[in-house]
Amino acid sequence: MGSGFVDSMQLIIGIYLLYMGLKGENLGNRLSGVPDRQEVKEPRALRVLYIIGGVFALSDFAICMLRNNMFTVEQTQTGVSVTQNFTISALPFLTYDLMNSVSKVLSFLALAVLIGSAIWLLVLSTRHEKNGN
Repeated sequence: MGSGFVDSMQLIIGIYLLYMGLKGENLGNRLSGVPDRQEVKEPRALRVLYIIGGVFALSDFAICMLRNNMFTVEQTQTGVSVTQNFTISALPFLTYDLMNSVSKVLSFLALAVLIGSAIWLLVLSTRHEKNGN
């Protein structure tokens, strides 16, 4: 199953979230032309949330890349055939289904972090507007 585009997006999202978490500023502010005096540093808890989301996204990317290299999935007349190309002797419990399930959970968690941080930023901006006006 080709999921190269989705995997690439997970890599980009993971790197961006780590950047925002470590740097403490939103790259979108700079690209949208927000003046420096209006930029607000992200709260520490939100930065930690960014780092956690970045780790989730990068972990999902790594598991998907390993799964795509470790297994070959083919469509047959009777259904789907999964062939294991190689095994890792230190991790004999890795199966296609396990890696697929872990990938889905990590994708959900990374998406939940993105949605949660967007809601948090919306609440912060609403508070900032109320206090500023």
